[in-house]
Amino acid sequence: MAIVINGSGTVTGISVGGLPDGIVDAGTLATDSVDSAELIDGAVDNSHLASDTLSTPSFSAILSGDFTLANASWTKITFDSEQWDTDSAFASNKFTVPAGEGGKYFFITNMGLSQIDDAKMFVIKFYKNGSEDAYSYIKMQGSHTGSINNTTSAILDLSATDYVEAYAYQNCGGNETVQSGKSRFQGFKLT
Repeated sequence: MAIVINGSGTVTGISVGGLPDGIVDAGTLATDSVDSAELIDGAVDNSHLASDTLSTPSFSAILSGDFTLANASWTKITFDSEQWDTDSAFASNKFTVPAGEGGKYFFITNMGLSQIDDAKMFVIKFYKNGSEDAYSYIKMQGSHTGSINNTTSAILDLSATDYVEAYAYQNCGGNETVQSGKSRFQGFKLT
């Protein structure tokens, strides 16, 4: 079949594979002429995406068993079971920014405390490089006795090798239990 270019610029007579490599480049294609319908499944993976479009590194860790939280003492919580860790950056109960991955990160932690009484506090904090950074607290007022959940989140500007940990504090008068089924620590890179 002959190759024909008609008056409107439409080309006919070219079969699939009919053009040599390098003839068509991004400058030759019309804007928005290729969308997901034209792509073969699996043709685009993370290696084809700009690094700033991915939310990595990211991690999620939980308590595999209940954790004893001493009275009136800041304690690092032992999130000892990883659900995922894209860059092997969560270890020893802390997240450490990998080389070349500095930027803004979002962190969230939720903890369930087995018992909190009236007029007592349950506080959770993020520590950055060993110093307190962001926190959330609950101070009970009125008549309440029983378990409670507390959540805090933060966006932190981090450089390579900076690390983030989750701590908790309670002043109920004795040891209390951070509950395994209600406690997790998660984070991911924003930019």
